[in-house]
Amino acid sequence: MQVNIICATFAGVLGAACFFSACGRRDVEKVNSSPTVSPGQTEATAHPSVGGPLTEKQKIAALLDVVEKSKATFIRNDQEYPPAAARQLMEYKLNKAGEQIKTAQEFIEQLATRSSTTGRVYQIKLADGRTTESAFWLRARLAEIERPALRHE
Repeated sequence: MQVNIICATFAGVLGAACFFSACGRRDVEKVNSSPTVSPGQTEATAHPSVGGPLTEKQKIAALLDVVEKSKATFIRNDQEYPPAAARQLMEYKLNKAGEQIKTAQEFIEQLATRSSTTGRVYQIKLADGRTTESAFWLRARLAEIERPALRHE
């Protein structure tokens, strides 16, 4: 028997529910109901259950989704990683940090910027071949997540 646990992620804001199974597999299903939207909000800025803005945990989940869906190569200690592996590393570090990380900015600065082993800065090689520090790229993605006008389907 498989046990599924629903999580409130950015995917939930866009009309999908993310399920984590007991075996660690993640599945995304389309949800038919729309989140509650307060006056002055769009579905993209509404919290799926209370109609408020995205929580910090939802912003972090959204960043992880952006990392995984990117066409970038993540460079850690001179080794290149595909987006899915980069997400797994960031999730591992986030889970290990526990409640110490409270905001998306803290997530970027403390977990997704440099190697905790060597102190070397993480780099991201973009699809066009340019390379930048992960902190710059992630801060730009966070700004897009926090700006409702840019978060359309």
